[in-house]
Amino acid sequence: MGKHFRDEEIEEFLKAYVARFPDAVERMEHVMLNPFDDNDELMSQNFREIYQVAQSMEFFAAYAAHEPSAIHDLVRDVARRVSDGLGPMGSRKIKS
Repeated sequence: MGKHFRDEEIEEFLKAYVARFPDAVERMEHVMLNPFDDNDELMSQNFREIYQVAQSMEFFAAYAAHEPSAIHDLVRDVARRVSDGLGPMGSRKIKS
């Protein structure tokens, strides 16, 4: 479960996100596995895309109506879910 959104909401979001941007998860994983690269533009692209997709999600609109930091909460929960798919922190092959 995400910190701000339910698992079902994150899954619904990820399905819509990948449908619209098929390489989205791979790009997020790249940033996580290559933290020492210059990833600023890639991270900005991911953030913009998450924002675009979120605008069409009912659960997000309902949450955003009462929470000014809604997009940041969604980005954190989505990143947490993608990160969980990479395995436990100590087992990841971080590239330096």
